[in-house]
Amino acid sequence: MRTFTLRTLSVVFAVATAVFAAAPARADVVSFNFTGQISDSVLQTGIYQPLVSSNMPADWLGQTVSGSIRIDLGPRAPTVLIPGQMSQLSNNASYPATDWMTVSITQPDGSTLLIPSSPAPDPYPEGEGNNAYSHLMNNAVLNGQPAQDGFSANRFLSNGQTYPQQLFQLELVSTGANNLSLVDSIDYRKAVFNPAQANWTNYGVVDSFSSLTSGYRYAFTVLSLSSTVSAVPEPTSTAMMGIGLAALLWFGRRRRGDETGLAAA
Repeated sequence: MRTFTLRTLSVVFAVATAVFAAAPARADVVSFNFTGQISDSVLQTGIYQPLVSSNMPADWLGQTVSGSIRIDLGPRAPTVLIPGQMSQLSNNASYPATDWMTVSITQPDGSTLLIPSSPAPDPYPEGEGNNAYSHLMNNAVLNGQPAQDGFSANRFLSNGQTYPQQLFQLELVSTGANNLSLVDSIDYRKAVFNPAQANWTNYGVVDSFSSLTSGYRYAFTVLSLSSTVSAVPEPTSTAMMGIGLAALLWFGRRRRGDETGLAAA
């Protein structure tokens, strides 16, 4: 009985391990890590324009911010607008879910701003405002305009009625001969950027207000932007691993019971 149990135990463990290792993982979670320098003038539509800060500590000007834009591509297929452009949208009939994008920002004083703020109610109240949008384009030519490379992300939470208003926006666009070193067309998972090549738009905006008079707003010039992909195990592989572990536990208990019975005999 003991030999049979050990052999069966080994087989179950080997099968469970093989299934879990062979099962495909969804590479659906992409994080765009960024750094920026807070500025009172940022590149927008080809020229540097002033963007007035509001209630921002004076010593933040010229300081750096960093963070990540976490985008879960799993819940929906990206919308292809025209060849060379794709978007992830929310808050409309086609894409009602809004929590597929989370933004984390580390500010000059070391504080961390999370959008959506935590904990965010689910579902979010109608009319409060909870939206997300991201767009990726690579050498798309539209209506005779020069080719463009670009990435944009926008995350908005609340209009301030009940919950604090929070907004994050990042725009990075190059036109003409310049490019952002995008690779593999319009794949979020393989996008690589060179912000120094941006000659059309290069800025980020952060808002955090608990009321009209309590909060701050500032802009920054993007210094770096890179993407990393996290593999998410498929539900089937997780279930199989659970079955394998349960079998291991069951056979382990059975083995101990057999050995106890033999000892008693």
